Amino acid sequence: MKRIVLMLDGFIQRDLLTDKAVVTIGRNAENDIQIDNPSVSGVHAKITLSPELTVEDLGSTNGTLVGGTKIAQPTTIHIGTPIAILRYLVYVLDEHKKADGSTLERTLKVGEKPA
Repeated sequence: MKRIVLMLDGFIQRDLLTDKAVVTIGRNAENDIQIDNPSVSGVHAKITLSPELTVEDLGSTNGTLVGGTKIAQPTTIHIGTPIAILRYLVYVLDEHKKADGSTLERTLKVGEKPA
């Protein structure tokens, strides 16, 4: 399972726990992560969670940035890499299991490097 967190100005706007292989982000309601902002494209970007962690801009007008760089093709990311869509930040976080089989989620602080 992966956790997708959408933030705006340091506040969590959406927190999604999913086992889907692909998550879409955009203004339209059918996206997994909907951003209600007219400057966000209807289907803006997609994050592939399995088998490899990548993000792809889907021809949006205002672009998608990874690590401050606008991407033009599918780009490999790591757990905790900030994905920027306008002023929104999207983070993919991992879920870990403890020794007793229960889950323990690893949450990164904004700006923290993954271990």
